[in-house]
Amino acid sequence: MLVEKPFTPTIAQAKELFALAKSKGLIVTPYQNRRFDSCFLTAKKAIESGKLGEIVEVESHFDYYRPVAETKPGLPQDGAFYGLGVHTMDQIISLFGRPDHVAYDIRSLRNKANPDDTFEAQLFYGDLKAIVKT
Repeated sequence: MLVEKPFTPTIAQAKELFALAKSKGLIVTPYQNRRFDSCFLTAKKAIESGKLGEIVEVESHFDYYRPVAETKPGLPQDGAFYGLGVHTMDQIISLFGRPDHVAYDIRSLRNKANPDDTFEAQLFYGDLKAIVKT
């Protein structure tokens, strides 16, 4: 069973989905189509070639300009982190693996009644820091 992003909004739901798949003799896995974006594949190739030397910091982000934020309350999975962040987080994790630790800031700045519209996550891998943000 192939699941598009976000895989599930909670760990409890992910465990439930894995148990359901196992009970039916199926395999469940997340699918992230952004692993095949040409810009990501180019960056991956450059990093893997070694031509960039030792990577100590990577920043990946989406920027957009929307000065007006209509009131559209929703669930956390309706916000920027689940909508965009899961893609860029997945790209970083697919390049560098599971981080040693993570720090994050997820907020709603333009309209407090809405789910988050900005985030920054910092993933630490020894001397490497990867920043994912919008």
